[in-house]
Amino acid sequence: MTPPLPLLAAAAAAAPAAPPFTPSAVQMTALWVALALTLLLSLALWRASARRAWLWWAWAASGGALIALYMTLFGVANIVGSGQRFSARGALSNLRKVLWAQGLCAQHAGRPCALSELSGARPPEGLTAALLPPEFTLLAGPLPAGAPWGEVGRVGQYLYAVAPRPPRLIAALGGEGAPTAPRAWVAYAWPEEDATLQSFCVTHYEELLELPKRGVYVGLGRAPAPDACLGALHDDPNPPPTPAQAEALARGARPPFSAHVGADGEVWERWRGKRTRIARRLRP
Repeated sequence: MTPPLPLLAAAAAAAPAAPPFTPSAVQMTALWVALALTLLLSLALWRASARRAWLWWAWAASGGALIALYMTLFGVANIVGSGQRFSARGALSNLRKVLWAQGLCAQHAGRPCALSELSGARPPEGLTAALLPPEFTLLAGPLPAGAPWGEVGRVGQYLYAVAPRPPRLIAALGGEGAPTAPRAWVAYAWPEEDATLQSFCVTHYEELLELPKRGVYVGLGRAPAPDACLGALHDDPNPPPTPAQAEALARGARPPFSAHVGADGEVWERWRGKRTRIARRLRP
């Protein structure tokens, strides 16, 4: 069955927000001092004769310095945050493409497909075209010794890998006899070099998790294992509210996102705290 395209359609439209930038007391003081000096100079210029051109040049220089100071204290942080959100949106969109491609490939192969099969490098019988876009390239050459993946793809700043039928996920589904066990898989997206970017994982039934802690997985040398993100939310996708969630709901506040400790010992949380409609249908 071909998975519906809306999988992470919402994910492509909204990425996890970068940590909010909070200026320090020193930064705010510097900004206010610069603003006060600029205002005082402007007042002096207003009272001075317009024939004194050097005062106008001084005013222009002080204004430029104020703009530069603002960009240093606030603008750069906002630009970096926007870049992180853009990269995360790309990673989520590419996981959506992997999910869609897996659904098509499974119709021919009857099983989850490897990245080389999805990319067209080694298509399964019955398929002649690549199911992933051309920018989704496989890394050439041997992977580092001890790497948990046989195949890794790259798009932009992220690396991608697919684990067909991981034992931990099969067990969470109810064992080999479960209806969806033959086509179970989990895919990961993690940064290739930038340790400030987040990592994500998604299963064949659209359980999308993110790793809020950054820098855990970076590049091939620190790649997630196939069962890294698997945990209690895969065993029971509808757990009872935690005490923190119950307390927040009682106050009418937004509860913390559902989370669990993955097989890697890290806390993975449900992306945006929600399950997709497809996930609720496939695993009610």
